[in-house]
Amino acid sequence: MKHYKNFFILISLLCMTAHSICQAQSINFEKVLSTYYIEEDKDLLPHSIEFLNSEETDSEILRYVIVGFYGGLFIKNPAIKKQFKENIEQFNNPEINKMFSGLIEGNIEKIMENYAISPSHNDMNWAAFFSTGDTQYLQKILRNASYASNREDLNLFLTGASAKWSLCSNAKQHQLVKDFLLQNEEYEEIAEEVLTMKPSDLENEIYNVVKEERAKGNWL
Repeated sequence: MKHYKNFFILISLLCMTAHSICQAQSINFEKVLSTYYIEEDKDLLPHSIEFLNSEETDSEILRYVIVGFYGGLFIKNPAIKKQFKENIEQFNNPEINKMFSGLIEGNIEKIMENYAISPSHNDMNWAAFFSTGDTQYLQKILRNASYASNREDLNLFLTGASAKWSLCSNAKQHQLVKDFLLQNEEYEEIAEEVLTMKPSDLENEIYNVVKEERAKGNWL
């Protein structure tokens, strides 16, 4: 059963945080995506063009990161939205160009409603938080964490488990995330659990739940 542990932990680690997707491709851009709300990148447009035009960039893998990060940022900062709109033709990848067009003309809140609840939904909300510092996106991730108790739907369980893991991990790296969890009352029990556990403990918990459910004949 060891390979199942590695498989599900790998899924969790790849899907839980927006910045983890970009880390392997560009350390500098990963930093921009995960700390923009703390220190704005004045050269975001040229850095975005350079990174997203790279041959190594997979637009499908980055879809949720792009939608969340830039969608949230365009609402918060209309000037940046205008800047991207005026330079949209510089994005060579047709899929990425299409995504930006939709974000420029649309609204991230309405766009998010069209995405099914999944671990990638957490990625999208993390990306929006990292670009804006708006804790409404953390609230959505925390709400998703309640799905960790689901034992019927594997996707919902992984959504909840990934939400808990990413909140736990990022609370140790971002003071704003920690403060949000300390002050949250709606999901106080989950927030307290996230703050007191280690990411490695949650990884083991994910594995044990999957192992138990598979032993019952579920989630095969």
